[in-house]
Amino acid sequence: MKLLLAILFPFMFLSAGRIFQFQLYVNASTSPSADLITHCPSTSYTPNFLTGQTNLSIPAGEVARYVSIGRGIQNYTCTNSTWTSIGALARLYDVSCIDPTLYPKLSSITLVLPVHNLGSPPRRRPRVALESSHEKQEERRRTKPDHGASTCRDASLEVLHDLYTGTTSPHSSYLGYHSFVSLNGTLVPSFDFTSTQGPGQYVLVKRVGSIPSPDDTKKNVAWLQLNAFKGGLAKTLFRIETRGGVPPSSCNKEGEELQVQYSAIYAFFA
Repeated sequence: MKLLLAILFPFMFLSAGRIFQFQLYVNASTSPSADLITHCPSTSYTPNFLTGQTNLSIPAGEVARYVSIGRGIQNYTCTNSTWTSIGALARLYDVSCIDPTLYPKLSSITLVLPVHNLGSPPRRRPRVALESSHEKQEERRRTKPDHGASTCRDASLEVLHDLYTGTTSPHSSYLGYHSFVSLNGTLVPSFDFTSTQGPGQYVLVKRVGSIPSPDDTKKNVAWLQLNAFKGGLAKTLFRIETRGGVPPSSCNKEGEELQVQYSAIYAFFA
């Protein structure tokens, strides 16, 4: 069984050092343009929703713009002996060059990697500033060639390395961060890619659909459909392939706060 897993998912059996070594190999193998194994065309991606469910659906005419893995924490506070959600924090990394059939396993592996300091969103020069326009960057993403199965493996190693180190470097698969912001006294989910994709590439969203995790509802937070009402990053978002994030069933100390680690695939449509 281990041999089979090692063939299918070789990154499961790599130490942090080996992941780093493979990352060096990937960097050394890239072209002079320093193009990363990220930002592959994602317009054909379709989330693997449960058959028969109707709560999650892709709006007509929309296609995937970004597909990412999120790693972070779900925040709760003890209210009337029950853990109540007070938001979440996560960093998001591009997985568009990885075979979507690996997303469930990737989310499981991601959950055991370290969670790095999520308190201060990174501030750095947007990568898009290196392009003459946002349209040029979009064209580069759409026309990037299919690298094949070996690059899918290398992309997995790159993303795992970036997740392990918590990097927000422009020369990485890092896309942006997820948090909750206060809007008229209400906490609202926010996704911000402005540090890598340029001005306006953020979105505020509201939940419009959900289904319980098909894997383990006692451990994994629900799958969600989110609609944007502000920002230009996307029109519709999906949180799927969730791992972790669910608090204990009850609490004792009023006002106590709790952080529960989680991972998930986030897909952005427009």
